[in-house]
Amino acid sequence: MLYSLPRYRKGNIRQSAPPCLPDANTIWWRAQLRNRLAMEERVRRPLRIAERLACTACLLAVAVLSALLTWGRILVASTTGKRFPHLPPHCAIL
Repeated sequence: MLYSLPRYRKGNIRQSAPPCLPDANTIWWRAQLRNRLAMEERVRRPLRIAERLACTACLLAVAVLSALLTWGRILVASTTGKRFPHLPPHCAIL
């Protein structure tokens, strides 16, 4: 026997049991947990921002120091005519 789709859905809705609600203690406990987690999130947010800023500052400092060292080597190489002034002459391959 074939059922039409609307009748089939209506029949399932009528036969389904009413939703089971949790007791009041469980609802209260979940609300307290949600509030505590939200409070922890508010406390941790400035710390995460400071941590990200510190990481960014360190990466920027490394990039600047690397550029300065490279620029210093280029300047020394251009004034001395050697490509690798910190190496002995027999080690300078390029």
